[in-house]
Amino acid sequence: MSSELERRTAIIVALRCGRAPKEIIDFFKFPKATVYSIAKSFRSRRTSRKDS
Repeated sequence: MSSELERRTAIIVALRCGRAPKEIIDFFKFPKATVYSIAKSFRSRRTSRKDS
């Protein structure tokens, strides 16, 4: 598995567990832009699924 995929998976799992992006950044030491970008995408996908 690629490093990028592992990072993305870790972020999504943490978001699904209710962690805030700031907590994820602090815990994993991932770049802010990466975490917030993935969080934004994650939220928009969850919202669009609820609307269906």
